[in-house]
Amino acid sequence: MSDICVIGDTGLGSGIAAGLSAKFIKIDNRVFPDGELAPRILVEKVEDVKNKNVIAVFQKGESESINNYVLRTFLTLSTLNRYEAGRLVAVFPYFAYARQDNEFRLGEPVSCGIVAKIFEDVGVTDFITVTSHVHRITGITKWFPNIKAYDISGITSLAEFVKNNVKAAEDFIVFAPDGEGLPWAKEMADIIGSKQASALEKERDVNTGEISQKLVEDVDVRGKNILIVDDIVSTGKTIARAANMLRKQKGAKKVAFAYVHPVHSPGALELMRKEFPPFIVTTDTIETSGKGIEVVSVAKVISTKIKEIL
Repeated sequence: MSDICVIGDTGLGSGIAAGLSAKFIKIDNRVFPDGELAPRILVEKVEDVKNKNVIAVFQKGESESINNYVLRTFLTLSTLNRYEAGRLVAVFPYFAYARQDNEFRLGEPVSCGIVAKIFEDVGVTDFITVTSHVHRITGITKWFPNIKAYDISGITSLAEFVKNNVKAAEDFIVFAPDGEGLPWAKEMADIIGSKQASALEKERDVNTGEISQKLVEDVDVRGKNILIVDDIVSTGKTIARAANMLRKQKGAKKVAFAYVHPVHSPGALELMRKEFPPFIVTTDTIETSGKGIEVVSVAKVISTKIKEIL
């Protein structure tokens, strides 16, 4: 695709460029000693991007702060807008601030809407993300009234890995760690051929604040292998607590983990490993180098969507 170029700084960007047979242009993410960011697109001339279909891919670094990730994204997009990119597609696989899609407590910002508006303001024509949190209200299109926005499933990539690499994958019972994740559990179950998908439900003790979990429906998991599916793992507490309950209280044999966004705050992987999972699989929406986990790429599903919309 000679009229397309892909801008990026990581393996995900180059993977998408390969999927599109497009030119790949790197970004040099310079940081000044005082912490200011100065990302530079390594073009040879402005005409490399002017009037072209530009796919700008932003993958959060493993140790990068969320605010640097967001700011360098906007700074880079503003440069591409200034260089008059013909069509500017922003690939923002981990939609930072999407969890704050409502004013949950008086005085809080609706951060999701603010971030979405800035994407529009810097000239983006199409926005692509992967398994965002905004499904809780009305979906992603509400936040982007003036441009096209797409929320691609990252569960598909995880499920294909499990189906093709895990023996007797169809025998797993698939669980979400809470009711909100049930659609993801069902999607996983459909692809791997599992006949059962369910969810756990959180309960909080009003006196102690302690959180416990119970089955939403009566599912016999004794001696069975379980696959817990979620969108994000940050501290690892929710998914590890679910595994512990299913193993020790309900008699499950083994509990594996699959999730889209490896936020991985310190100690998260160690907490999950204490449940002795047969495998942990995640995607490359965020860079991760955790030992003993499988990382599958979302480059293929993103490339496929880009081919559809261009």
